[in-house]
Amino acid sequence: MKSRTARRRRSGALIINWGVYMKKIFACLFAGLIIIGFFYMCTNVFAEYNSKIISVKGNAKLIQEGQEIEAKIGDSVSQGQSIKTGANSYVDLSLDGSTDNVIRVEEKTEVSFKEISNSRLDVLDGSIMARLKNMPKGSTFEIKSPISVTSARGTGWRFHHKNKKDKAEAHENDIFVAGFDKDGNKIGEILLLFGHKTQIDKFGGPSNILKLNFMEKNQWKNWTSKMDRKEGRGGGDGNGGNSNNFSKRLDKSLKNIDKKLEDKSQELEKKQKSRIDSLLEQQENRGCGEEEGEGEYYLKGGE
Repeated sequence: MKSRTARRRRSGALIINWGVYMKKIFACLFAGLIIIGFFYMCTNVFAEYNSKIISVKGNAKLIQEGQEIEAKIGDSVSQGQSIKTGANSYVDLSLDGSTDNVIRVEEKTEVSFKEISNSRLDVLDGSIMARLKNMPKGSTFEIKSPISVTSARGTGWRFHHKNKKDKAEAHENDIFVAGFDKDGNKIGEILLLFGHKTQIDKFGGPSNILKLNFMEKNQWKNWTSKMDRKEGRGGGDGNGGNSNNFSKRLDKSLKNIDKKLEDKSQELEKKQKSRIDSLLEQQENRGCGEEEGEGEYYLKGGE
C-alpha cells in the first residue's frame, strides 16, 4: 500500500509538473504570436490604412479588372487597382489619410497597386513622387519597375521609368537603389545620398551619380509646398468648401507671384545678354580700328 501511494503521489506530482510546463509552453507561443503580429503590422505599414485620392487634375483613370472609371477626390485605392494619367494630368494619393504619407502620380504615368498591403508600388510607365514622413519604426516602402527598385524607411524621393531606363532622385534623406539582372535578382544596390540622382539601365546597376539640378529641386519643392499648404488633410473628409476656396485662392496668388518673378528674371537675363553683346561688339570694333591703324602706319612707312 505504501509503495502504491508513493507511486500515486509521484504520478500526481508528475501530472502537476506537466500542467505547469504546458502553461509555460502556451504562454511562450502566445507571446511569440504577439511579437510576430506586431512585426507584420510594422512591416506592412499601410495594411490597415485606407488609401484615398486627395487631388486630381486633368485626365486620370482608376482601373480595376480592365475597367476604367474617372478618378475623383475621395476615391479609395486598394490592392489590385491601377491609376493612369494623361498629358498635363496628375493624381495625389494619401496612403494613410494625411499629407505626411503621400504619392503623386505624374502626367503620362501608369502605376499598379499589386502589393499595397506589402508597402510596394509598381511603376509600369512614367514618373511618381513619394513623400513618407510618418512611417512606423522599422517599416519600409518600395517603388518597383521592371528594371529597378528603390526603397526607404521614411523619406522623400522621385522615380522615373521611361524608355527602358530608370532614374531615382533622393530629395529628402537617403534611399536604397538596385537594378535587376535577367533573372530578376537585385544587382549593384547602393545607398543614394540626399541631394543626388542616379540612372539605372536595363540589366544593370545604378550608375552616373550626379547632384540634383535646380529644376529638379524646384519641381520637388513646388509639390511638397502644395502638400504642406493643402487644407483638409485627408482629402475630402469634411473641412468644408471655405477651406478649399481659400486653398485655391492661395495657390492662384502664389502662381501669380511665381509668374511675375519668372518674367522679371527673364527681363534681367535679356538686359544682361544685351549688355554683354554690346560690350563684345565694342571690343570687336576696337580691335578692327587698331588693325586698320597699323595698316596705315606701315603703308606710310613704305612710302
